[in-house]
Amino acid sequence: MAQQACNILFLCTQNARESLIAEAILRSTGGRRFRAHSAGAAAAPLPAPGVIEFLASRGMGGPYLRPKVWQAFTGPDAPAMDFVFLLRPPAAQLLASFAGAVTARWNVDDGSDLRDVFWTLSRRIKMLTTLPARAAPRQRMQDRLHTIAAWQ
Repeated sequence: MAQQACNILFLCTQNARESLIAEAILRSTGGRRFRAHSAGAAAAPLPAPGVIEFLASRGMGGPYLRPKVWQAFTGPDAPAMDFVFLLRPPAAQLLASFAGAVTARWNVDDGSDLRDVFWTLSRRIKMLTTLPARAAPRQRMQDRLHTIAAWQ
């Protein structure tokens, strides 16, 4: 019997850069084990300049890459999140809305260029996809995710 995919949400301030990049990377590399989503504390009107083109040049992207607000993932019709990653500190107050999810702070330096953000998140997400997402006890998984965050 096939295992149900894990829903993963990447949160940042405006869902215009880091969280969109993380969503695109996981959609590209996560296979059927993961469903990637992204949102912001407040949604920007458009992705940050250059993000869509940068991801497209790496064969990633699609119409799903648009800023979304976090409330889109909390209603009764929203998928239950298994993991929530904070990529920007201002989004931390939103964690209470995802009480059932395993959470981790994967802060990305605001001053980093797109290439640095992409490679930092790529390394972390690659490690994430190797973990036994549903088999490990919650606290052990939380500890592993925090360890991954320390890797630059």
